[in-house]
Amino acid sequence: MATRTENSFFEGWSIVYQMKTIFAVLLIIAMAINLAVFVLTRFQVLVKLPPKPVIAAGIGLSTQSAIPTATQRRPAPGMDVNAETDTNKWEAVFNTLTVLASIVALVSVVFLVLCALLAVMLVVAGGLPGAGALTAAFFWAVALAALILPWCNLIPQMGCMPSILSHFRVILTETASSVYSGSWMDEILLWLRFVVYPLLIVLIGVLYFGRFNQANRSMSEPGPLEPQIK
Repeated sequence: MATRTENSFFEGWSIVYQMKTIFAVLLIIAMAINLAVFVLTRFQVLVKLPPKPVIAAGIGLSTQSAIPTATQRRPAPGMDVNAETDTNKWEAVFNTLTVLASIVALVSVVFLVLCALLAVMLVVAGGLPGAGALTAAFFWAVALAALILPWCNLIPQMGCMPSILSHFRVILTETASSVYSGSWMDEILLWLRFVVYPLLIVLIGVLYFGRFNQANRSMSEPGPLEPQIK
């Protein structure tokens, strides 16, 4: 029969396990939103890419200093005004979704690290099994933080890969630049950042989740009988 101390440890473990599940699911949803927004933008399903900048002949300077925003664009002659309005509406929706996804992803990865750390402390202090699996889960969570946190913004002097947490304007601008450049290398880098990178984060999240489940199963299994002292 479990003692009051053991029940206290198991109660704490139950809370950490539930919170881990919630934040892991939120992180996967955030990555799915980023992936869906990029695919819809790349193939121009709900929004259209901005017009290609015109290069002045003999000067080498673009007549458009930057890709115009939705409020700056005007429908071309003969263009359906309703279609342009729908595009602007979806741009606003995508911008909101990417901002929320960035916030959710940052909060989730911080709490995933804390959940793993608390779980390791609980099993060590309570003498419970599963410390090895939870230690692995902690380092998977640290890897998630290393991939998701915007290090270039936190440390501007640090040269690093751009963060996956990008607003819709960044996704739209980089997608248009890659399409208009016609370079296969730009296209590969674009898909690496906005498709492979989120899938890698989801994969690490699944490994993190699996390590927690492994520790939970080890707690549910009966332990080996202690050898009798002669």
